[in-house]
Amino acid sequence: MNRIQSSTIAFIALMTAIGLSGCGSSRPIGTISGRVTYNGQPVEEGLVSFYDPDTGAGSQAELQSGGVFRIRNAEGGLPPGEYRVTIMPPTVKQPDTEVTEGGYVVKEVPNITDKYRDVQASGFTDDVSTGDNEFEFAMEGNH
Repeated sequence: MNRIQSSTIAFIALMTAIGLSGCGSSRPIGTISGRVTYNGQPVEEGLVSFYDPDTGAGSQAELQSGGVFRIRNAEGGLPPGEYRVTIMPPTVKQPDTEVTEGGYVVKEVPNITDKYRDVQASGFTDDVSTGDNEFEFAMEGNH
């Protein structure tokens, strides 16, 4: 092996080591899971959104059977901080018609009222800390 090949191999090994050491030194993350109910009954369709207005961090998760959710994003969760939470109905695809092209619209559901769709009005805020975080969001209202 000549000197140039040895230098190239050493450089690649050094860059790989630096890259791998950066992977292990990521910022702290809190994993997020929980449950959403409306008048005591599980909400099984829609989205839960977490948003930190100070940092712009946020993510969302689909509601599943039993009203449970888990945020799974590229980082594995969210950075610690105080988050505002909204609950949104699912979107559904409208078919094309002779007059208009179909698109996605918010599905009308009686168990997610306008109050819980608004980040300012929902009343849901939670502190995410490093490690496991489990939240319960109990919506109330008349439908």
